[in-house]
Amino acid sequence: MGDELTLEQRLIRRRKKRVVLIALSLLYVASATAAGAVFYGFEALSFVSNLLFFLLLNMNVLALFWLIYFVARNIIRLVLERRRGVIGTRFKAKVVGIFLILIAIPIVLLFVVASPLGANYIDRFFSPEFKKPIEKTIVIARA
Repeated sequence: MGDELTLEQRLIRRRKKRVVLIALSLLYVASATAAGAVFYGFEALSFVSNLLFFLLLNMNVLALFWLIYFVARNIIRLVLERRRGVIGTRFKAKVVGIFLILIAIPIVLLFVVASPLGANYIDRFFSPEFKKPIEKTIVIARA
């Protein structure tokens, strides 16, 4: 029983964990934005618009990772509660299932709508109008 933490110690540990996770998230966004800026360069658009683009892109990736983390954690918690026989887990499982279905519907619709757009863009990219300048660039680069 000597290994149990007091409520205050658990709260302090939880706060420290949150601060570390927030710091790591900010570090990820900053480093990924800087890496993207260095890798892609800033020639095409203005410096601010490129920086804003990379920042928003990395924040979206980070938000996606956090969403996956929280959903997976809650599903694992739900499975463990159900194995222990906690009261109300069947209802909780139904609520989580409905939540996942409601999330999946817009994702599937967006995928169905966006897939032809992406395929069209890729087909257009390899059309003869775009192929000729790329071939000329390759010839110049080899010379």
